[in-house]
Amino acid sequence: MILARRRLLARVGSSEPRLVRLCAPPGYGKTDVAALWARRFDRHAICDCRAVTGTADFAGRLMSALADETRGSGETIARTRLLLHVTQAGDAAWSRALIEAWKLRQERALLILEGADALASHPAALALLGDLLAARPEDRVVLTVSRTPLPLDVARYLAPHQMLSFSSDELKLDDGEAAGVFAGTEVAPSVVDRMLQLAAGWPIALLLLSRIAHYEPEIEALLERLGDAGINLPEYLVNEILSALTPEMTDTLLAAAAIPQATLEDISVATGLSHAAPAIEGLLRLPGFISYESGTYHIHPVLESALRARHGVDFSGLVLRAARGNESVGDFLRAAELFIVAGQFEEAAAAIDRLPLNALAQPTPRAIAALAKIPLANIAARANLWIATLQYRRGVVDVGRLYREAVALCAGDPAVTPTLYRRLGVRRAMLALELDRLGEARATLDEAAAGSPPDAPEEQRLFLMTAAVVAARQGRFFDADACVEEADAVHAARHLRFDDERAQIAAEKALAHGDWDDLLRIAEERLAATQSTGPTERIGEAARIVARAAWYCDDDDRVAAALQIVSDCAVDTISPDESLADWRSALTTDDSERASEAFARAIEAADAGENDFLRIVIRVCAASLLPGQRRRLLEARAISQRIESPSLQTSLELLIDSNEQRDYGIFRYLGARLRRSPLKTQQERLFVDVLQGEVRRGSEVLHVSDRGLELLAALALSATGTTNEELAGALWPALDRRDALNALKMCVSRTRAQVGDRESIQNGRNGYELGAHIESDVREYERLLQDARGAGALGEAMRFQVRRFLNANGDHRPAHTLQWAWFAPHGRRLDELRGKLSRALAIGA
Repeated sequence: MILARRRLLARVGSSEPRLVRLCAPPGYGKTDVAALWARRFDRHAICDCRAVTGTADFAGRLMSALADETRGSGETIARTRLLLHVTQAGDAAWSRALIEAWKLRQERALLILEGADALASHPAALALLGDLLAARPEDRVVLTVSRTPLPLDVARYLAPHQMLSFSSDELKLDDGEAAGVFAGTEVAPSVVDRMLQLAAGWPIALLLLSRIAHYEPEIEALLERLGDAGINLPEYLVNEILSALTPEMTDTLLAAAAIPQATLEDISVATGLSHAAPAIEGLLRLPGFISYESGTYHIHPVLESALRARHGVDFSGLVLRAARGNESVGDFLRAAELFIVAGQFEEAAAAIDRLPLNALAQPTPRAIAALAKIPLANIAARANLWIATLQYRRGVVDVGRLYREAVALCAGDPAVTPTLYRRLGVRRAMLALELDRLGEARATLDEAAAGSPPDAPEEQRLFLMTAAVVAARQGRFFDADACVEEADAVHAARHLRFDDERAQIAAEKALAHGDWDDLLRIAEERLAATQSTGPTERIGEAARIVARAAWYCDDDDRVAAALQIVSDCAVDTISPDESLADWRSALTTDDSERASEAFARAIEAADAGENDFLRIVIRVCAASLLPGQRRRLLEARAISQRIESPSLQTSLELLIDSNEQRDYGIFRYLGARLRRSPLKTQQERLFVDVLQGEVRRGSEVLHVSDRGLELLAALALSATGTTNEELAGALWPALDRRDALNALKMCVSRTRAQVGDRESIQNGRNGYELGAHIESDVREYERLLQDARGAGALGEAMRFQVRRFLNANGDHRPAHTLQWAWFAPHGRRLDELRGKLSRALAIGA
């Protein structure tokens, strides 16, 4: 029996509050008021907060309630809850996910928090409730049911007119409502008046008294006893009624009290009563004892407390009997729910594990809610449950951990059927792919294929597409295409898209065939798709792939943009590959010895893996940057024989046969990238060594005519602003002005050709000058002197450089400069420079 409570509902309806608080001891009909008001909403959710253990538990319960509230987004919320559970997310992640789900509701809806006073013991959970009130959608109404006031300053989140509170005084029945309880009875008016006075508007007491008055002949004597001080009125009345119940009715009440949302089947198997319906019908006639809603039975908390105190029955035993009874009749999901209530998580996992495969492949929100309450250790120990939750854990949990779990499941459970073993094998191969264990992935798939083919069309397509990716990663593109065609021919599972697998295959083909721009396009499309649907960890990894593709394409802007996304995601779920770290170090150093060591380590690490294209590219880089590494191209050619890519093999042949940069073939973008490497820049830098009489590019001495050397030396030593007339007159003093200028022009042209760099001698504002990228020993020594002066006392590194300069250039004038009539003043300048450096070296010696 539920009291109408029209007075309270009218008050709530007229004020249109956004927060309603019902705070009173047990028996004041708080839950009944909440249920009656919920009928005025098209959508409402009920979250039971009793015995909540913390923030994550509160967030999980509330997400489950929100998922039950609507079919539109309910499945998404349920899956998010399972994802957070199986990835063992922290309180912060749970809170963020709850607030996002909370904001989804757009139409008018009610949230009921039963037993909200339990949140007072968990300040973080209480603060989360405050955050929910702050982020409350406009049409969302919140109702809290508690026995004591919540220590939460709700005025921070809502205006006074948006809040409505009811204490025990407001929840009491007024005289008219109380008298209405006895309407239609044959109880004497005087007795009714005494009962009304005794109950003082307490709803549960009035309901119990009205029931007792029907069968108690000595009602007046009972009222006299109840008038004694110190009697707990509801508890006394409940015991009076319980004493009159039949054993079947008592057992039924105990089962309904022990089992949450008990069904008729639950009560039957828990009590052993084959016909429990008559007992339940009798109990339903008792006002306020038991209620029936949406196919389940609910018992009043006052009655539950009285039953526990009176009978001392182990309620968990009744729940276990109901769980095992449901399991025996094949209702494994309900059995699992009850095992969870009893705290038997291993038995709960075993029950869900017995569900049909299709039920686990596409779990309902109810099945997801059960899985989200089972500890991860119990889930990971059962193959079916591990497979069902793998889709939520991939991309969030470390791949190595998932792979080890798959190996243990394949080897540890002798009861695994051949069908289940094949399903496990496919997932193990998928994880091996992510770890670059291509050979192991292929062997696992071959072993799975050796038995009977997968029975489910979805499993067959997954097997074929995984095999296609393995083949593509190994460079077997014909096999990959064949597997894709065979997978597409499985019409019963055409609803599965496998977009990610197709993108991986296309990316591998683009790499091997040199379609760098296509590779970047594919990577950016994957990133865009991940940003719209994927978790943060997946977005970060997709951005890493874009950065790598952009690097291959020599597109620094896209590299920077992708790395910014990686930084914004603030995740590091994928540990850096040692080969990539050493490769990056070799490409960014200007020390050839360090680069050689880094390349050696990178090649060794890459060879330990199975990414053949990476092994080839690292070798190409080493051969391009280090003159002594030409043999790496021959090694790369041997590796390329396993890859079905004529363009890759042709490009390697071009690299082997020619030293020209234009012959990079599909590596043309890589060649452009390498030309900007500090090591390549240093090796190709044009250096005019005036004192040694040499012109070098890197370590190679170039053949330059005497006049060309003299011209380059003069440009290196000339002051800024020297005109062509002054330069020509110094180099050709015996010629007149016009002939000297013609000779200078011809010498410049020949020298540019000899050094192979048209920009080595540039046309300045006043005349010819060395290009900004051309270095000379004189300029280095001048910078050395400037650094020495700025440093005061020379450090060991700088002292070493000064000694090397002084030892390499003695006191005598270089022989090749004796024929240069214009050199004398510059010689004196160099002698002065030498003296200053000698004095700087002597300081602190």
